[in-house]
Amino acid sequence: GWYNNGTEIHVENITYYPSKDVRYVILSIEPLRNITVNSPSTIRITTIEQLYITLSSVIPIHAIINGVNETLGNSWFNANTTIYVENLTYYPIKDVRYVITGIQPSEKVILTSPITITVDAVKQYYITVKSVIPVKVIINGTSTYLNTSWINKDTVIHVLNYTYYVTNEERYVITGISPQYFTVTSPVIVNISTVKQFLVTINNVSKWYNQGSTVPLKANVPIYDIGKFVGTYNVSPNTILIVNSPIKEKLVLSPNYVFYGEVGG
Repeated sequence: GWYNNGTEIHVENITYYPSKDVRYVILSIEPLRNITVNSPSTIRITTIEQLYITLSSVIPIHAIINGVNETLGNSWFNANTTIYVENLTYYPIKDVRYVITGIQPSEKVILTSPITITVDAVKQYYITVKSVIPVKVIINGTSTYLNTSWINKDTVIHVLNYTYYVTNEERYVITGISPQYFTVTSPVIVNISTVKQFLVTINNVSKWYNQGSTVPLKANVPIYDIGKFVGTYNVSPNTILIVNSPIKEKLVLSPNYVFYGEVGG
């Protein structure tokens, strides 16, 4: 425009907002912000376009922004900035984490307009399983096995009470489950108490005994016979066995020749 000689002009460094999510920031004013008109002059204003980025996320988000690793948040960014949103699992504490399940519109964004970057995440808790046997469970209605692992928040878990057979002659019987029914809303330790049992067969009659228990080998043997239990240990009647493995014993009778000798004599 035309200005009278001697006019003093002060160029204001004001950011221009054509819309609420777009702005132009002045980078430089040449030759000076304050000039006195005494000859024809050209005032050059250099600006940069910036776009507002809205982040929708329940966890802190990191991104590679123009090659630099930074924390991403609601902020203004220069147009044509390249943003790589990092898919990182977030641990607020050691037994709680958030796993990113989706990044919208995409992990890589080149800014050409204002956008909202939405990061979806699932909250998980660390479930510790203490058990000497596989743990059968129903998780959200599906039968499976539970190991020490990360489980999604609000998962419904029912621990099943069952007997675990190592072999046909060795098994574990569950004696306690804590907790047995629970919804995952915090880190949990699942304790499974068991007792180890072995199959003991005496004279073809089988019964399960706890490990470490005792079994007396009782028998009514006639005076004219000699009795002996034959099998795992081969011992005399009235022997007491300690159960630390499967046992098979059968009473075998044989003539008592001493008795017959005395009778015959």
